[in-house]
Amino acid sequence: MLLRVSAAVLVILLAVGLVWWFAPDSPRTGSSSPPPGSVPGTRARSPETEPQRAAAEPVAPETPQPEAPAPASSALVRAVLHGRLDDAVPRPIADGHVRVHMLASGPASEFDAGVRADGTFELADLPDGHAQVIALCRGWVSRRTPFDPVESATLRLGRELKPREIEQAFQEEPPESLEAQRIALPARAPLVVAMERTGSLVVTVHAPGPPLAGARVTAAPDVRWIGGGSMLFPWREWSATTDAAGRARLDDLPPAGSLRLQAEQPSFRMARGSGGGPSVEILSGQLASAELVLEPNDR
Repeated sequence: MLLRVSAAVLVILLAVGLVWWFAPDSPRTGSSSPPPGSVPGTRARSPETEPQRAAAEPVAPETPQPEAPAPASSALVRAVLHGRLDDAVPRPIADGHVRVHMLASGPASEFDAGVRADGTFELADLPDGHAQVIALCRGWVSRRTPFDPVESATLRLGRELKPREIEQAFQEEPPESLEAQRIALPARAPLVVAMERTGSLVVTVHAPGPPLAGARVTAAPDVRWIGGGSMLFPWREWSATTDAAGRARLDDLPPAGSLRLQAEQPSFRMARGSGGGPSVEILSGQLASAELVLEPNDR
């Protein structure tokens, strides 16, 4: 009987031990910390009352950042133009020149450079915008296309033309006028200048009677720009003196639908009423001829 009682007590103690061990809130050892608030002089802090350390720290004022500099005006942007004369021109190039004419008005609207023997050239410090280009070397000149008088007048006036202004534009511009090759800067690729052969001209000068020797013959080829304006073709003069047969030859002339000629001699001059002198058509790669008649200076 005593043995049964002892076994029952042992089972009860074992059950109580198991309950105590597996209870979730029960401390596992005697050295566990007391619950919050059990120690005198302390208070438990809830998460809501925990001071925010980040908020207590001083915040430095934001330093204003300097504004980025404004982009430079397009008028100040400068471009470099690399180019070459087209492959039709034999190398090495002799006496080569190139000029870029900016269509927008400004203090510097024309830029020149020499052409290397291999046909290449470089122009630096160019403004952005629309322009035209001309080139000249021995025996070759930049190709020009028929001039558009309506477009020229539209650019000059900055607006669309009225019907009467269109008619006037055609009347003021000779139909044979030519314009230079157009380009846009900055160029995305090296520029290739379209070229063609120059022409030649033989002029025979007469006075009352036989041909006149010793007369100076001059020609003034010009180039017209879009939007109005023209200039004499740069880099050289076209002049020659007549021989005993009264003939003078001019070479390397840019093709032109109407080239004006002049002649003078110490004792003779162009006939009165001749205006700017007679004109002649110059064709690429061809020899043209013309005759001039002078009159004595005493008339």
